[in-house]
Amino acid sequence: MKKTLLSLALLTAAGTAHADYGNARVAGMSGAAYATGNHVDGALYNPSLGASFDENDDFALTFDLGAFIEADKDLLDDLEDLSDFLDELDALSNYQNLTPAQAQRAIDYLQTVESQEALVDAGGGLSLAIPNNTIALNFIYRARLTANVATDIDPNDYQRITDSIADRLETDSLQSSIHARGALVTDLGVTLAKGFDVGSGRLLLGATPKYVTVETFVYDSTLQEFDEDDFDADNQTLESSSFNVDAGMTYILGNVRAALAVNNALSEEYDTVDGGVLELKPRVTAALGYQSQRVRLEGAVDVSATPDLATGADRQAARAGIELSPVSWLHFRAGIQTDLEDNFNDTYSVGIGLSPGWFNVDLVGIAGDEDSAGAALQLGLRF
Repeated sequence: MKKTLLSLALLTAAGTAHADYGNARVAGMSGAAYATGNHVDGALYNPSLGASFDENDDFALTFDLGAFIEADKDLLDDLEDLSDFLDELDALSNYQNLTPAQAQRAIDYLQTVESQEALVDAGGGLSLAIPNNTIALNFIYRARLTANVATDIDPNDYQRITDSIADRLETDSLQSSIHARGALVTDLGVTLAKGFDVGSGRLLLGATPKYVTVETFVYDSTLQEFDEDDFDADNQTLESSSFNVDAGMTYILGNVRAALAVNNALSEEYDTVDGGVLELKPRVTAALGYQSQRVRLEGAVDVSATPDLATGADRQAARAGIELSPVSWLHFRAGIQTDLEDNFNDTYSVGIGLSPGWFNVDLVGIAGDEDSAGAALQLGLRF
């Protein structure tokens, strides 16, 4: 990890990658897979779904990668251009006064990056599912990078530049800055799930005990000194680990499914190098769905709000999704996700999945309000 954590966040912010979009099958329905998800992908979000397998399912191995960003797409390039120009002016100040043209160019750069912000959510992982009637097992490893990168332009810097025309510009006097906050969270665990006949339906219960590693990072720099290659992870990050658990239950009655799942049942706090704290709080989600051979429909909503690891703002997601399978090996998916707290933009997803025989590939594209977009990919072997 060392020197790459912030660079990964910033490079992702420069044009790729937001909420749980690290799994292409789930992302295709905008995260609505708590009740109707399958025994591999759905079990990542609701562990009880590990027991939702067909008689001909033996095992499955999947690889996932996805990313989403809400940002001004040229943020990183604009910051680098501004930093380079301020370095140029600093060198010129040894023997040349600031010209009106140079001053205007510096002001234009500041105006370009003013109020720019990037919210990044990128993730991926591996999952091995071994279904059986005794105890269904899923071995999981997943990682999620959440980052917020924002500029803070001091309005007095415009006047400082203007006042330096026909004089020497002291670039060190400029107070504008850039700030990045976030965390890299990795889960390593095993899902245990089992189904029981209850009344006219079937009750699925499951839990995922897991080892969680959280690496928080904080990066603060003046715009002049900004350089992604100079980031020193040893000075800007703190890493800690803890035990946690996900749990879930699903009740199936005919084609109708109801589910309740909790992610990170144990609340944890993680320190940052600047004395701050990031909170990882339990997220409880309720879902209702319909599933038949050709159609899956689901609505899922977080019961309460939880803080976003990058911004600290509360997020309470509501999701709705659909999957249509005209034939057994072809799947079309679509969904919408909204934040009931109105702190994050709505997102929309469209995906396609191909599963001819033992191999599957799934793709999804995600779009949102303003400048936001993302994508996810899954490759899998299923027997």
